[in-house]
Amino acid sequence: VEHCGFKLFAATSLQDAAHPTPAKRSGPDEFSAAIELHNRHMYEEVGLSVYAEPNMTLASAANCQALCPHLANQGLTVQLGPFYRSPPLQYFTRLEVWPEFCGSWRNLSVSFFSSAIHRSVTLKTRV
Repeated sequence: VEHCGFKLFAATSLQDAAHPTPAKRSGPDEFSAAIELHNRHMYEEVGLSVYAEPNMTLASAANCQALCPHLANQGLTVQLGPFYRSPPLQYFTRLEVWPEFCGSWRNLSVSFFSSAIHRSVTLKTRV
């Protein structure tokens, strides 16, 4: 967080993803975000994701790039891996998550023949 100047945000599958809830520091290595949902969602399971907004001045510095070489000025960085799933929500539900933003990436390439377009197709992505 400190090396790249991350501001953290949290969002659920029931919220507008364009308006995630800011997280505030609540301990040396702990942040919290209080997300309020309508009572009609009691006993439902929700997806939870964590976003980071890097400070681009710090993100381009050598110590941040050593940890997170793939950061770019592209808006909020979404956590790596699957989103978290809550247990059925109660009146007050606390979830502890440990998101990762700077993990290693790998290139994936898949080739196949598409009978729909009668051509060979190669998909390349970084995951």
